Amino acid sequence: MNTMQMLLLVLFLSGWVDAIYKRWIPNTNFENASNWAEQRLPCSQDKAVFASKKKVSVFVQSAHSLKSLYLPLDGEFILSPGAGFMAAPAEDPTCGEGSLVNFGDVDHYQWFDPTLWQSVSIDALENGNMLFNVDSERVPCQHDDVMFSSDTSFRVQVQETESEIQLKSISVLGRKFSSGAEFGEYLASHTGRLQFPGPAQPQVTNINCMDKTGCLCGNDRVQQEICSALLQNLGNKCPEVSCTKPLKPIGHCCGICGQSFGITKAEIDFSIGASTSTQKGSLSALGITGIILGIVLLVSLLGLAYYLHRMDAFRLADTRFFWFRRNISRLEEDVSVEDGGFSNPVFEPTAENEANPRLQTKFKEGSSESAFQFSNPLYDGNIEA
Repeated sequence: MNTMQMLLLVLFLSGWVDAIYKRWIPNTNFENASNWAEQRLPCSQDKAVFASKKKVSVFVQSAHSLKSLYLPLDGEFILSPGAGFMAAPAEDPTCGEGSLVNFGDVDHYQWFDPTLWQSVSIDALENGNMLFNVDSERVPCQHDDVMFSSDTSFRVQVQETESEIQLKSISVLGRKFSSGAEFGEYLASHTGRLQFPGPAQPQVTNINCMDKTGCLCGNDRVQQEICSALLQNLGNKCPEVSCTKPLKPIGHCCGICGQSFGITKAEIDFSIGASTSTQKGSLSALGITGIILGIVLLVSLLGLAYYLHRMDAFRLADTRFFWFRRNISRLEEDVSVEDGGFSNPVFEPTAENEANPRLQTKFKEGSSESAFQFSNPLYDGNIEA
């Protein structure tokens, strides 16, 4: 890994602590031209047609003049303040003679389609900056807050799977649901049934991720459903890429061009306090990468400090300073003011020392009889021991 890759990874990890929302992209709004088969909004001389057998919830943001309006047998219009429908004038040069304008099919939007979701950080909800994730993590994870914009209607098909679809919370039409029972009541309402026709239903758990380094997404259990929904409009075949050796990151459905590295999962044994019991836990790729970066940074700092110390770029404070000061104070206590020195059983001119020939040593400066020659101001040079 080069320096630039390491820097980008650090910047990526430093921004990951922000709260992440998964926002649903498509809508069934009346004013969304892509919802109409003719790719335009009906004008005053047109006949707006909703298929009679289609079930749909439609959000209307403004007032519209129409020649006629054909409604479905089971549907609803959610009108914002000032929105509605009125009879068109006899003539309207801007619309021409008018024609049939058909509301398109909105039953093909799948919950597990990763292209229909945006990962948005809490500080980017206003400026629209998006985050990159692998396909499995673009679909809402078990600890995610899911948001459907407050000024939109929608219809999302939730495929039935062996695993439940769990979310922390979900916001619909400006109302946030953090309770499973409360959201269950909404799903049982007429609007809820039109927006979430099933066959499965998301489950709101209000469970936070308790690991500060991040938790596993949990969508590995529905990876097959995610890839099937992604490729439903591509003939169940991944698109071709320009590079000769594409990479396929874990959690991604198709190969991509670029460089990739990562750790998906690991088990770490750790002890708590003085206890001999051991706990095992699973860490997410983000958590493991953070630990590794911390270790690498610590080792690098220690190595740099050692190198600078060897190069005399700086000197660490002597850790023996306080011991040295304490020893000095002890010596000062032992020094006698009267004799100007300190006691030494080897050199003290006692009767015992004089009687022992092994302790008789010559200290006279320049004496050839002395094995050690040095001057000492504490001893009289004229005194020969």
